[in-house]
Amino acid sequence: MSREDEPHGDPGPRPAPSYDAGKDDYTGISSGTLDSIDDLRDARAFAEMIVDTVREGLLVLDLDLRVVAANESFYRTFGVEPENTVGRLVYDLGNGQWDLPELRALLEDTLPHDEVLDGYEVDHVFEGLGRRVMILNARRLNDHHLVLLAIEDATERVRAERALREAEERFDLFAENAREYAVIGMDAEGRVTTWGPSAERILGWTREEALGRAGAMIFTEEDRAAGAPEREFRTARAEGSALDERWHVRKGGGRFWGTGVMVALQNGDVRGFAKVLRDDTRQKEAEGALRASERTARARLDELEAVYATAPVGLCVLDRDLRFVRINRRLAEINGRPVGAHLGRTIFEVVPGVADGAAPVLRRIFETGEPALGIEVAGETAAAPGVERTWVESWFPLRDASGDVVGVNVVAEDVTERRRSEAALRASGERESFLLRLSDALRPLSDPGDVQFEAARRLCERLGAGRAGYAEDLGDGAHIAVGRHYADGVPPLEGVLRYEDFGPDLHGAFEAGRTVVRSDVASDAPGEAEREAYAAAGVGSMIDVPLVKGGRLRAVFFVHHPEARPWSDDEVELVEAVAERTWAAVEQARAQAEVRELNRTLEARVEERTAQVRALARALTLAEQEERRRLAQVLHDDLQQVLHGAQIQAAVGNVGRVEALLDEAIQTARSLSHELAPPILRGQDVGELLAWVAERERALYGLVVDHDGGDVEVAEEEVRVLLYQLLRELLFNVAKHAGVARARVTAERVGGG
Repeated sequence: MSREDEPHGDPGPRPAPSYDAGKDDYTGISSGTLDSIDDLRDARAFAEMIVDTVREGLLVLDLDLRVVAANESFYRTFGVEPENTVGRLVYDLGNGQWDLPELRALLEDTLPHDEVLDGYEVDHVFEGLGRRVMILNARRLNDHHLVLLAIEDATERVRAERALREAEERFDLFAENAREYAVIGMDAEGRVTTWGPSAERILGWTREEALGRAGAMIFTEEDRAAGAPEREFRTARAEGSALDERWHVRKGGGRFWGTGVMVALQNGDVRGFAKVLRDDTRQKEAEGALRASERTARARLDELEAVYATAPVGLCVLDRDLRFVRINRRLAEINGRPVGAHLGRTIFEVVPGVADGAAPVLRRIFETGEPALGIEVAGETAAAPGVERTWVESWFPLRDASGDVVGVNVVAEDVTERRRSEAALRASGERESFLLRLSDALRPLSDPGDVQFEAARRLCERLGAGRAGYAEDLGDGAHIAVGRHYADGVPPLEGVLRYEDFGPDLHGAFEAGRTVVRSDVASDAPGEAEREAYAAAGVGSMIDVPLVKGGRLRAVFFVHHPEARPWSDDEVELVEAVAERTWAAVEQARAQAEVRELNRTLEARVEERTAQVRALARALTLAEQEERRRLAQVLHDDLQQVLHGAQIQAAVGNVGRVEALLDEAIQTARSLSHELAPPILRGQDVGELLAWVAERERALYGLVVDHDGGDVEVAEEEVRVLLYQLLRELLFNVAKHAGVARARVTAERVGGG
């Protein structure tokens, strides 16, 4: 009986045909299986043709369920080779992973009867693939004695469908249990499919009334006419969601302000929409009332902001990450960046040149809550790249309502020019002090040699040089005489020397009054002979200062060092100054005693005046520093803290408290402005000025000041300001340190001044 004549079902055991994929060689095939070898070849060719046209994994089986062919997709998906596949029972493939009872029943029982197997799902852990979901479709081709078995890896699709079902179930559950929000589900055409209890409560329609209706029913008539529902659906389709803040309608026509969002439910294509809506009518009305109050508060806040923005010192607020929260124009100018370039950025981004030094102090303020006053910070900014600038800053902790430090208020003043002036003044003062001490040391000396030695010794010790001295030109254009001089660690150089031994142009430079500076004689000297002469004299570097008087070279003051070394401009200037002073001292020693005495008196007066100027400068500096600290303290304790309090109260909507705080801050700013520029300084009457200062001291410190300004008037404003500052500083010291309750101030004009 042929295969076609056999009844459908289990044909019973059959001999297993063998198949060599590389040859058309079939053994063990009964005449009942295939009529001829030609028929077998035709079947194989037909199977291969089918296999090559299918993209999903495909097996071609004979009726004994042995693999006749498999496509590349099958080999690639399951990681097997043809030699391990073709000719084997389907149940033996992949180490028996297809030997499933359900699959056996389908292939051996169901398929022979139905000839078609569609959508059979296999959820199995496959070797090398892990757990996968495979969809099997099979066809029995009786004409060719073959079975086609298509295997589709539907893992991701099945998982997505399951996830979607679970999401829809969660959405329905959410819609049923949400209280504050109306949750509405709609299909892809915008018709209501889900309508929870909160939707009934907020919108008025029952579930039965709402289901199947267009979701646009909750929009106002004018919004529907303007196409608002369609725009919202389009936005949700295109972007995944669409915000919705507008007036909506309830059943019966009542309106409410609703805020919410519409979300597109997608699984490849848009399958529907979910809309979540909340009734915020009370909040909307409260916001309207608040906005009216905010306009008034804003006007006052703008006035205070103007004070903050135009303050003469730099002001800013930093948060815990050291980011700029706010900054005024003055500090932005100091940093060399616009205000907007600071906000939201850290000090490391804006002022990296000073951030490393400032960050540890700022973090310590956050940790301890203690302010840092009068901190001097130096570094570079974008305002002047490559130029180091100096600021004096005071940093105050900024606390929230619970007392936690949430920021730092910064008050900064650029004192670069002042510090430079002070440094120059100190350097000049040190030089002048040295020169004054030198003059003092030389003044009592009557012997010119002693004068020369002492000047050389002091200068040599100050510069750390090896030799210094005073040599006098002999007037013959060729020789110079070195007298008594100072040497430390190098041989003396006394005697008559020839100019030309140290360079042919040296005498000419001296006659022209040019100071000769050589940092490395070995490379700077003009020739080998000169280098040898310098080496013999123990000179590695030098400064030679000619003293030309009355058009004639009179002397040379020299400083030698045994090794090469650079000489700074300040050092050269100092040697030149010492040379001049030594010349003057030598000539003074040779002059009459009366002139000597006159010079000593003059120097004493210069020293006295210098000391007076220093004392006055020191007093003014201290007063200025104290005023700066006081200004910083007022700005923090009164102005900035009140401002921050106003911001906090504004944030919580306490309009009355905001207005009170703003009034207080404005009054503080005006009071501070009044103190910085007292109107009393506009008048010329000193008596009125004394009376004003006396009343201020009594109010601030309880010091009773008796005063008598007489009829003294001062026309110059700068003199009145100076008098006011000195008087205030003196009375402050009396109040703080004298231990008295009463003082007296009298003004009188002396010497017609």
